This record gives sequence, structure tokens and C-alpha cells, in this order.
Amino acid sequence: MRGWRGWLVGAVVLLPSLILAAGGAVYLQNGLAVNAAFPVPLNMSPLIQTRMMSKDSTAPMPRAAYVDAANILRRANSRDGNAELSLAEARLYAGEKPRRIFSQVEDGLMGAPTSAEGWTFYAEILAPSDPKKAARALDQAFTLAPYDFFLAERRVQLASHIWNYLGSDTKSETLRQTRRLWDESVLRDEILSLLATSDGGKLLTRAYADDPDTLRTINRWVSARRRQLQSQKS
Repeated sequence: MRGWRGWLVGAVVLLPSLILAAGGAVYLQNGLAVNAAFPVPLNMSPLIQTRMMSKDSTAPMPRAAYVDAANILRRANSRDGNAELSLAEARLYAGEKPRRIFSQVEDGLMGAPTSAEGWTFYAEILAPSDPKKAARALDQAFTLAPYDFFLAERRVQLASHIWNYLGSDTKSETLRQTRRLWDESVLRDEILSLLATSDGGKLLTRAYADDPDTLRTINRWVSARRRQLQSQKS
């Protein structure tokens, strides 16, 4: 009897350690998968890739890199929301249609509901087919990380396309983020990407509607910067 009780007490004492070990094994599995897929998860968004690439390179990562990364990320535990979101992005940039990854993105957000990048990605793939739902997802991304440095241009560009579906708070935040692209000198080249889109110019004009002098300064800078970049290519 005493031996049985001793075994039971020992099992209870060891239980937390076993749970932690099991959880650690999951994180180890996911860490190995993400490390094996490097650098794709780090540079997942084409916008982020462009920002991080050297001046001598303007091409995105090859599709084969995303295919390989997706195959590797499938080894991660499906209960890890961030890993699921990385896998969904890899699948999209590998060439899969957005409709085929919706469920995986939603599962990923269930597991990682505080991922501002995940909500931004969800809004991006929703925008062409359901701009109202995309606007709600973008609002969630802003709510979770209103000052995120690396998501600024990505969210601003998306907002310019679905402007009419955004709520007033999200519109105000978008205009603030748009002005940030100019205020933060390291983000200024993102203005060029924004202006390359059909709605980017309208958004920039809205952001500086009460400050025409700054808008003229930006226009002069854009012209000069484009000439500089063109001369570097030739």
C-alpha cells in the first residue's frame, strides 16, 4: 500500500515536468522546421523582401524557395498558429490560390490571435473577394500593433485599395501610418512602392490634405529619388 502511494506521489510530482517536456518537444519540432526553412519565414512578404534585399538586387525570392519552405514548414505542429500562418504564406507565394489557404490562415489565427502580421496577411488575401471582411481584419491588425515598424507600408498599401470599406478609426490610423513613411527616413523608399499602386497617390494626398507644402516636398523628393535609382541601374 505504501509503495503504491509513493508511486502516485512521484507521478504527481513529475507530471508538470512531463507536460513541460511535451510542450518543449513541440516547440523544438517547430523551431527545427522554421530554421530549416530560413530565410523564407523571415522574408515572407514580397514587400519585406524588397525592403531587406541589397541595392544590387530587385528580384523577389524564387518560387522554388517558397515551395521548399512550405514542404519544410509542414513538419511543424499544426497547433502552432504562427507556424501555420508561415506555412500559408509560403504556399501562397509558391503559387497556390488564396481560396485554398483561407482555412489554414483562419486556423493559424485561432492559434495565434495576437499576430498582427497574420491579420494583415488575412486582410491581403481577403481584399480581392471580400473587401468588407478584409477591412475588419486590417482593423484588427492595427489594433494589435498600431506602431509596428515593419508592417507600416504593407498595411498602408492594402488600406489604399479598400479605403471605402474602412471604419473611421482605421482610416485615421492609415493616414497616420502614411505620414510615418515620410517622417521615418528609413521608410521613405516605401513611398515609391505606395505610389506605384493605382490608389497610392490618392492616399498620400489625403494624408497631407492640410499640409500642401509637405506634399510638394514629397513630390520633389520622389522625382529626385526615382532619377537616382534609375541612374544606379544604368
